[in-house]
Amino acid sequence: NHQRGLTMDELKAEGVEFVILKATQGTHFSAPCGAEFYAAACAAGLPVGVYCYSEATTPEEAEAEARYLLAAIRGAPMPCGVWLDVERPEQLRLSTEQLTFTVAAWCRVIRAAGYTPGIYSSELSAWPKIERKALRDDVLVWVAHYGKRPAMACDLWQYTDQHPLPGHEFT
Repeated sequence: NHQRGLTMDELKAEGVEFVILKATQGTHFSAPCGAEFYAAACAAGLPVGVYCYSEATTPEEAEAEARYLLAAIRGAPMPCGVWLDVERPEQLRLSTEQLTFTVAAWCRVIRAAGYTPGIYSSELSAWPKIERKALRDDVLVWVAHYGKRPAMACDLWQYTDQHPLPGHEFT
């Protein structure tokens, strides 16, 4: 919604290798341009993943969010994973056990649908409250940590919220 005018062909020409699109938020919002961006990314040859901006504070709510997301993407291929964005203050106030159970419930539903689940958050917000050992090894980890490489192991590192990235060298 916030990147209207952005073209996937331009991103591909700039060296972008994949995109992860916001698909849903909670169980009440589907991104109105999600299908358009998905089609454009595929046409540009960019692999795609999607995420749900989570509002869940219980395993039951997380399962409902996962089902809502699955309905929105309708079985489309997601080679870059299906992600849960965990960063709301209500979630960060949960105990480690509560947040871990909530995240794990979401992952189970996504996995059962045949997708690779992933969790996104800042290294300093939700990640310290998610017991990674309690999640299966197939759960991908995406960490937001601006400026320097995160201390924790991750599959994806979000190092900025800026575009374009003039003079940036990827390491």
